[in-house]
Amino acid sequence: ELVRRLAQKGYKIISASRQAREENLANVTCVTNEELFSQRLDVSDVECAVVCAFARESAFDKLAQSLRFTDEVMHFVLDSGIKCAINLSSQSVYAQNSEADYIDETAEIGPADGYGVAKFATELLANNIWGGNINFTNIRLASVNMQQRFTRYFIESAIQGKKINVYCDAQTFSLIDVSDVAEALTALIDCRNTSWDAVYNLGAGYVSTTLEAARTVRDIAVSQYHL
Repeated sequence: ELVRRLAQKGYKIISASRQAREENLANVTCVTNEELFSQRLDVSDVECAVVCAFARESAFDKLAQSLRFTDEVMHFVLDSGIKCAINLSSQSVYAQNSEADYIDETAEIGPADGYGVAKFATELLANNIWGGNINFTNIRLASVNMQQRFTRYFIESAIQGKKINVYCDAQTFSLIDVSDVAEALTALIDCRNTSWDAVYNLGAGYVSTTLEAARTVRDIAVSQYHL
């Protein structure tokens, strides 16, 4: 989503991943991580790097691999002379026992699981590797609403006319849509020549329950789409 949005604005992009994917977008060069790290690719004109690769599961071996990879990427960014960088962290770094609807950047750090600890470790890596050398920030993301989320199940059930089954109806969550994440990161990149704070929170700023989410989907399906 971020690549598409930046391409639409005319940015030239190098998109690196484990397997190069053709984006079919103008100004986008897709490479593998191996090709990027081999230094066969000219990155002398790159102005900003966005580090977003990380395990999506909490298995400790995957988290350890992600931390090693993050360390390698961050050193590559520094050694390549790139002047600014964004590290995508997570709001799971915060203590999770707060009842507040909104968490600001001064909230207590207290990860509740290995994933949160690992994400906080990426911030420490960023501070140690990039601090005092380049303009950088850590973006503490709320959970991103994508196809893998339970909201997708709610919507598909509504479209198909099926009953939405809700378990743990009082469980709270806070999601941000992936398009909003891309828009926010693009705005940040647009002002890359200004001095960034070390940390920014990026999230919806409110908390819902799974039951409230299901009712919202149902009400929209009925009132706007007559399903």
